[in-house]
Amino acid sequence: MGRFGKRFLHNSELAEERERLCFRYAFIGIVMSIQLAPEIEAGLRAEAAARGMDVDALIATAVKAYLREALAPPVPTSRQVPSRDRSAEMAWAASPDSRFFGTWVVLEGNQVVASGSNPKRLYEDVRAKGVSSPFLIFVSSDEHEPFAGGWID
Repeated sequence: MGRFGKRFLHNSELAEERERLCFRYAFIGIVMSIQLAPEIEAGLRAEAAARGMDVDALIATAVKAYLREALAPPVPTSRQVPSRDRSAEMAWAASPDSRFFGTWVVLEGNQVVASGSNPKRLYEDVRAKGVSSPFLIFVSSDEHEPFAGGWID
């Protein structure tokens, strides 16, 4: 065993200790014992030999790497959301054509591509005609900002 090896045992204790296949590891101020099945112990010994290190060092390295990964702050993930420039639609909505007061309109750029009184049907119709992201608003004759619709189910 490595520098964290076992204490010297009497012959009777040695046989018992071998049977339990117990390794002791100390790192980061923590001491722990691990009881392993014979095939796992053999695998660890083989891996440690292949890397040119003792089993204690192999386990300590693996546990430290695991703790580093487990305790690391999560990496934020982001995704690119496609967006369109809607400045032309917003400019039209700021000064709408009075013919559309009191109706719902779908805009593409500064052009009205559809209008009507039922926003859900209007939305479905323009989607069926290939408009991927309809800009749907209600045109009010009031002086305040026009109402921009949200999701319509």
